[in-house]
Amino acid sequence: MSVSDVLNSFGVPESAARDGTRIGLHNAAQLRDLLDIGLPPEQRAQHADALLGGITAHVTAQPPASVPLQVNYVWDVSTPDGSLKVIDLPNDIELQDGGCIVARSTPLHFTCTSFVRAGAPPAGYSGDFNILGTAGAPVPTPVTSSAWNPAASGQPGQCLSTSIAGEGGGDGSPGQQGVPGSPGATGSNGIASQLAAITITGSLNVAGAARNLLVVATQSGPGGQGGDGSPGGPGQPGANGAICDCTGNGGGAAGPGAKGGTGGPAGDGGNGTDAAGNIAVILPSGVSTSVVQVVATPAPPGQPGSPGLGGPGGPPGTPGAAGKNNPAGAPAAPGTTGGPGARGNPGTHTGAAANVTVTSNP
Repeated sequence: MSVSDVLNSFGVPESAARDGTRIGLHNAAQLRDLLDIGLPPEQRAQHADALLGGITAHVTAQPPASVPLQVNYVWDVSTPDGSLKVIDLPNDIELQDGGCIVARSTPLHFTCTSFVRAGAPPAGYSGDFNILGTAGAPVPTPVTSSAWNPAASGQPGQCLSTSIAGEGGGDGSPGQQGVPGSPGATGSNGIASQLAAITITGSLNVAGAARNLLVVATQSGPGGQGGDGSPGGPGQPGANGAICDCTGNGGGAAGPGAKGGTGGPAGDGGNGTDAAGNIAVILPSGVSTSVVQVVATPAPPGQPGSPGLGGPGGPPGTPGAAGKNNPAGAPAAPGTTGGPGARGNPGTHTGAAANVTVTSNP
């Protein structure tokens, strides 16, 4: 079947296809039909290159008659922009102990002739194939403003004449409470997992696998953690008391320091995101579908951020000094620390995992 025939089967007229009409693929089966038109293995890579030329796609092809591809590491095939990844291996692939394949928020079309699994995936991965989403990105912590004018100092003591004292120095004003912290931002939503088609055309050997199974794991994008609230602003210092220098007056009392600002409330967590496409696994003819184990995990919502800490209390002002034969001003207490910000809430949506269908070639 030619490419034109395949496009016509999707309802795309030949003239439109020739003029560069954009084609929307709605499931993994349509993608497989478009890419696999019955060519022999050695021509499959050339076909994919010709078909995908001029569009954003990433193709990994194996030269004919090459040695098996041996993978004993995390083979991350994700594309940076979420565009299609096509992997065409007409020869063998050996997934060795410590190896696995990961596609994160990336549509994947994977084809190989022979697949051998030995050992198990590395820690942190539950599948041989891991079709995953991406957790919501971190959000920045806001900056707290702490702008206030200085507290008013006490008025100087008065002199009625060079030898007669008037009123003593005035008391310093209390400081102003620190400004509250800014609220944390809501966490980012997860980025969805994408469709995948995994086709093994020739043979599958899992005798050396840890569980004698081919494991396909999937989870869409978990919600991101909410942003932290910013700290409360510091309390304002109390103002100083005052005296009169010309004769003895009592010093003014120091102004008390102000309480620190309340911390900013924590940001709520982001939502988990549903899978954007399902997964199709096609096994060689005669291989039982029971050899594939599916591990599908919902994408949890993000947790809230941390509440902002209360701001520190302001220091007290300085008491006015004693004038001749008069007492100094009374000292004052520092301000207390502000209270923490309010707690945030987790995200509200758990993202659904992709559906995985397993079939064998007739």
